Amino acid sequence: MEYISAHRSVVQQIEREYSAQVTFAWIDVSIYQETEADLLMKTAREMKVQTIPALVLMDNKGTLVQTWYGEVDKDEVNKIIEKVLK
Repeated sequence: MEYISAHRSVVQQIEREYSAQVTFAWIDVSIYQETEADLLMKTAREMKVQTIPALVLMDNKGTLVQTWYGEVDKDEVNKIIEKVLK
């Protein structure tokens, strides 16, 4: 689970940096009950998430821009966010 903590830490840094310009939503599958599994699976399919941890970037129209799995490179994510914000 160390890789999940590392992922979360990097995403939290990105969130702090862009919180005024980007809306962040967290879905933590570890806290969901079985009764919520269908909704979670539907959301994951819509976002094309295949494994966790995942970071999904969508533009302001809800179009999927990019998905990262596992550990993320903060600089790479920042570059893509900057492109979307322009």
